[in-house]
Amino acid sequence: MTCSDSFHTEMAQEFIYFMNEPQNRNYLVNYHLKVTSQTENFKWLGTWFLTEKKNKLVFYDNNTSQNQTNENPTGLSLSDYLKKKKGLFELEKQKIFVFTVCLLYEENKVHYLSFVYHKGFLTSFDPGIQFYPKGQKIVIPHIKNAFSQVDLKNYTNMGVCKNISWKNFPTGIQFNGKKGSLFPADSFCQTWTLFFIIRIFYLDNIECLDDYVQKLCKIPPKHREFYLISFFVLPSLIYHSSLLKKYSLQLNKKTTFLSSFSFLRGQNDNKKIKSNEILSILWNTIESCFPICEKKTKFSFPTTKTKKTNERTR
Repeated sequence: MTCSDSFHTEMAQEFIYFMNEPQNRNYLVNYHLKVTSQTENFKWLGTWFLTEKKNKLVFYDNNTSQNQTNENPTGLSLSDYLKKKKGLFELEKQKIFVFTVCLLYEENKVHYLSFVYHKGFLTSFDPGIQFYPKGQKIVIPHIKNAFSQVDLKNYTNMGVCKNISWKNFPTGIQFNGKKGSLFPADSFCQTWTLFFIIRIFYLDNIECLDDYVQKLCKIPPKHREFYLISFFVLPSLIYHSSLLKKYSLQLNKKTTFLSSFSFLRGQNDNKKIKSNEILSILWNTIESCFPICEKKTKFSFPTTKTKKTNERTR
């Protein structure tokens, strides 16, 4: 497989769908909370869904599946929902609350953002700044307004890559720099936002968040997708057999994918792809398209931690 091959694109697209599922998101976040011993410092609130309906935003809580969530609204506005959570925020005020928000709009489009909330301080991470404007125009104002009904002392907007602009506009980590493209951005908002949340657990101090975002921004735009595959997608599948099995089942339901895979093998049998073959294809993609990392580091998350604080210094 060469870097010009488009076969990985279909696999990546299916992983996007895979990461839209709240159950998969919850599994990964809770796993990393446990292995980093951060359950005392952080609380994961899951993914909240906002849907545009008749110029109004309808709020859905989740933790089951996206489809079920969309059929079962809470009956509360987000502001009312947070007011009910106010006791939790006060009871566990020493914890840092993290969550993602998904906006569903125009029938089948989505955009995800990450949020961090601690003692009245709210921080957002929008990976699709400029290319997915509804994040800045709709989601962030709505979340800010809802938290102002509870306790909002300060708000910080993260996600702008200070080192790279596009047509004199700021960009986020989803900018891929494809020349000649009218929309030079990837579709991995759901994966970037989850990756961002998980990496917070490995930082020594949440004051380092902006520094970390800017380090991500230094990755050449054309390599960002492969960075995400290398440091998040592959580790998530390699070290979690249950997720790999679910992902394999999802891929094997796609006849176009099986046809493409059969063609690559020089056969025409549409034989189901095995889990180890999925990993091999992703690995070969990285070898061809993302050669800037040492092979030994591609699958690793940090395994040791230094002392961490959850206090903000202002």
